[in-house]
Amino acid sequence: MNTTLTMNDLDKRAKLSSLWVFVFLNMIFRDLHEFGRPGFLEEVMTGVVNGVQVTEGLMLFGGIMIAVPLLIIPLTQFLNFNANRLANLVMAVLQIVSVIGVNRVP
Repeated sequence: MNTTLTMNDLDKRAKLSSLWVFVFLNMIFRDLHEFGRPGFLEEVMTGVVNGVQVTEGLMLFGGIMIAVPLLIIPLTQFLNFNANRLANLVMAVLQIVSVIGVNRVP
């Protein structure tokens, strides 16, 4: 076994995990930042936020959006190279599409 290749692979895994931690923390703190907006809590209590009805399906979608980066962090460390690359590509595309989709909601 080539130890240089192993160290490079470990370095890539650490970088990918760090990027996913960054994405996760950005999402969490962005949501927490909204609580400081005047009138936000009143909107949440009525069940309509920014003109969007908060439903169980929307809450499930939000939970999945948060679970994706949280799930990929340990997967990046434990999957083999090919599975790791595929999982990161698929999860990144899903995350990008979901963020764009959420920002397009009127």
